[in-house]
Amino acid sequence: MAEIRPSYPMVRAGWASSIALAMVFAAVVGGPSVARADWGFTHWGMTPEQVVSASGGSAHLIAPANRQRDDADHWEVAAVGDVHDGGLTLDGGYMFDTRGSGLTCVMYNATGDDVAKLRDGLIARYGQPRKDSAFGPLRTLTWQTPDAIELAINQTPLAAVVTHCAPGR
Repeated sequence: MAEIRPSYPMVRAGWASSIALAMVFAAVVGGPSVARADWGFTHWGMTPEQVVSASGGSAHLIAPANRQRDDADHWEVAAVGDVHDGGLTLDGGYMFDTRGSGLTCVMYNATGDDVAKLRDGLIARYGQPRKDSAFGPLRTLTWQTPDAIELAINQTPLAAVVTHCAPGR
């Protein structure tokens, strides 16, 4: 499992990492976050600079020395920023393949009452999840659209994290 840096989230290394990401994002950001890829202003394969440019100023680059990175899995979170989804203003994190294939995942999270709004919005958008499982205080819902979408909800503290990734990621 990659090291957790309190300034930036980590991504998709399993259910324990999803809980850690939700808690880190909630602690650092203090609120909900969401973004979608290949939807809105982002598209799979974009560079960090292209994501920032397309965001109209809502996303910004993270300095290379401060990026959350997992060299074994070939990714880094290189940009973060605000995204508007429904009535929520949310913070998103953008994950890029370090081998050069560009944007591969977008992360977003929610805490408190926004967890239900996020869950309900995903179900309204993508239908019932393909898989709904629980382990201890963690509930995980997954969709295949063909994108891979995973919502991990932790009950205490109430927090959720979504990873929305390109097909095959």
